[in-house]
Amino acid sequence: MSDFLKVDVQSLNALFGHLAEQDEKVFWMISPDYTKQLYVSDAYNSVWQRDVAQMYSNPASWADTLVGDNAEQYYQLLKSRKPQATESNNRNTQLYRIHTSAGEGQVKHIKDVTFYLYNELDQITAIAGLAEAITPEQWHQEKNLCCDMTPEKNEALVSDLQRIIKQELKLNAVATPHAVLLDEKHDKFQHVFTREGKRVSLTKRELSCLMELFKGKSAKQIAEDLFISPRTVESHISNIKAKLDCQNIVELVTKIKGFAV
Repeated sequence: MSDFLKVDVQSLNALFGHLAEQDEKVFWMISPDYTKQLYVSDAYNSVWQRDVAQMYSNPASWADTLVGDNAEQYYQLLKSRKPQATESNNRNTQLYRIHTSAGEGQVKHIKDVTFYLYNELDQITAIAGLAEAITPEQWHQEKNLCCDMTPEKNEALVSDLQRIIKQELKLNAVATPHAVLLDEKHDKFQHVFTREGKRVSLTKRELSCLMELFKGKSAKQIAEDLFISPRTVESHISNIKAKLDCQNIVELVTKIKGFAV
């Protein structure tokens, strides 16, 4: 039994198992602070090729499967997101890549439709999602839509999931904002997209500096990696902060929601 959700794993499996297993989609639920795994469907075994029991004993092990130079920043971004009423109609897809345990170097591209679950007191009870492996082509198509503010068309499976959550668990499923896993292949990006819905154009050099900031690097380290002077890096960062109306680096990094071409 969970302090966050008063339903046991067996009951959740009875409610949701048949929905996810038919298409090898992984239905999961986790506490709002990401410290307690409330449920993971058995499809996790085949999609991630890892034991479901590992998620219950160590929910953070999911982050260890992420692929990308900024995987840790991405995980922290997910944990720090706060739902807002204005976000309920936005796309609610997370995109990331994972290493499976089937062999070194095997990577899968994951699309994860996620929700915040609220009780009758309007308190966040859990975060839930329906994850599936898709082709690299499909993943990149989804990635290009990361700044599309139009509502996402729910598939029948997602609608069924929301209905069961409402009827059986007495919880409201509210869509999360879209997030995208940033990686080293960012040459095509030209804009950043803020949490407030602002789309801002950046130069290639500004974007390169910003990507390095996401990796936690200092201006000196960025200068060494990009073969430019620290003063030039600081100038680019200053320009980015001005464009995004930010006072410091922390505000700058946390304000960004996604990237687009």
